[in-house]
Amino acid sequence: MSHDESANISMESIQIVEITDSYNDSEDNNANANGNGEVSMEDSVEQQHPESVITFPPETESARRTELAALTKDQLIEIILEREREIRKRGRIINRLRQSGKMPTTARQGSTSSSVEMESEPAPPASHGDAKGKEKKRKTSGGGRDLDFAAYGKRHVALKFLYLGWDYQGFVVQDETDNTIEDHIFRALAKTKLIESRETSHYHRCGRTDKSVSAFSQVISLHVRSTQTAGPGLITPASPAKAGPIEIAYLQMLNGVLPKNIRMLAWSGVQADFSARFSCRGRRYRYYFPRANLHLGRMNEAAQLLLGEHDFRNFCKADIANGVTNYMRRIDNIFVEELNGSISQSRTDFLQSESATPQINRSSTDGYSQMCVLHVYGSAFLWHQVRSIVALLYLIGQGKEEPSMIMELLDIEKCPAKPQYLMAEGFPLVLFDCIFEDPAWQTDEANLRMSVRDMECIWTEHTVRAAIIGDMVRSMKDRLWEVSQQETDPGNLLQALFPERKGRYYQPLRDRKTCDTIESRLQKKLKVSA
Repeated sequence: MSHDESANISMESIQIVEITDSYNDSEDNNANANGNGEVSMEDSVEQQHPESVITFPPETESARRTELAALTKDQLIEIILEREREIRKRGRIINRLRQSGKMPTTARQGSTSSSVEMESEPAPPASHGDAKGKEKKRKTSGGGRDLDFAAYGKRHVALKFLYLGWDYQGFVVQDETDNTIEDHIFRALAKTKLIESRETSHYHRCGRTDKSVSAFSQVISLHVRSTQTAGPGLITPASPAKAGPIEIAYLQMLNGVLPKNIRMLAWSGVQADFSARFSCRGRRYRYYFPRANLHLGRMNEAAQLLLGEHDFRNFCKADIANGVTNYMRRIDNIFVEELNGSISQSRTDFLQSESATPQINRSSTDGYSQMCVLHVYGSAFLWHQVRSIVALLYLIGQGKEEPSMIMELLDIEKCPAKPQYLMAEGFPLVLFDCIFEDPAWQTDEANLRMSVRDMECIWTEHTVRAAIIGDMVRSMKDRLWEVSQQETDPGNLLQALFPERKGRYYQPLRDRKTCDTIESRLQKKLKVSA
């Protein structure tokens, strides 16, 4: 900027009014954000405040104070500098609006808020056509300068995060929807400008989770920009102009733009050949369910028959479309326990159990407070394998099938085709952990505290709702008892998780129709392809 140009800059102050009641930070920011994740000041002035009062989103002072207290001196300096850059940027936008005649040069009087002096930008060139072209360029580039990725370093990192999948259509991006976990993560990566594009990010995911399935410890690996000149995972060092003593705060930046039910927990610089998919040594799943009328001993007895390497084609959904022909998988550990942490029966106890009759809880709560969890640990799993296993263990736990049915289904010679049965619902399933050898995970106290706070808020909401529904059910059951002294069926608690048809007679699996064999389905696919 020349001296003559700077002499023409308007240095008038404007008033900033803080919205304290009606401003919805998450919704309005998302609605008005441009491609770089920045709110357009022009939209704010023209659409929401024609009186030319500029409004900025408020911050919760107590929460912000707690977050800042946990930061280091260097991190605080970086935040101050970033805020100053934001103020200068907003000042330039305001002056452009003044010069274009879209905003009066004097702000509305009588406001109770204090006024601030904004840094200005030179007036546009005299040529109207050139000014219009530059204004269009600013709009298409997000209202600010494009980030010079070449000046930053590039680092190969692993990111560990959790999510509640109940409101999403699965983890992996899909053509028919943009409401997937992966969609939200890549939008966050773009807003924070940590990557240039997905295509150039060398992205790998550890596991694919279906619609409504959650994860405690999902992992992805990719290239992100960096301010470092040395360190684990560094592909190219940062230039002297962008190099800094501390790395970019990846976790805080992403959590600042992600939904509250998707939280980044840790990151690690990893070797260039590290892949979240192929470097994984094992995956742990959990499936949560009420005790109801299930006999956990029978379920554990049947679960032990699944240990080891087997052909699990009768325990999954055949993924013929994606060319899956090998159904051999290994399960290293599997068992059922009550959620309070005490295993219902020791391994010797349930193996020696003589009772085959499901134990029914006849208390007034009928299993509402008795939650259980199935643990499954293996190196890799087939499509819907865990949910199919849960469905079969449900039938065995209810006494409808014997534990020996597991061995019959594993015997491909005797049972070459899968009997027709419904798998368990997806929302109780959680990808609990992904096992790696390499990453030295890094996190910080402030980020963990914020994540714990977010999850506690969600927990409170769902727990209160569960308590309300529980009291409603108990009240109705008390009234029902006055009419008929007959207990309700505790198996009703399982209907939301296992939609097996209820009828007067149960049809055993060995008597049901079967699906086509894997071989016949592969032949049909080959004929269609030909």
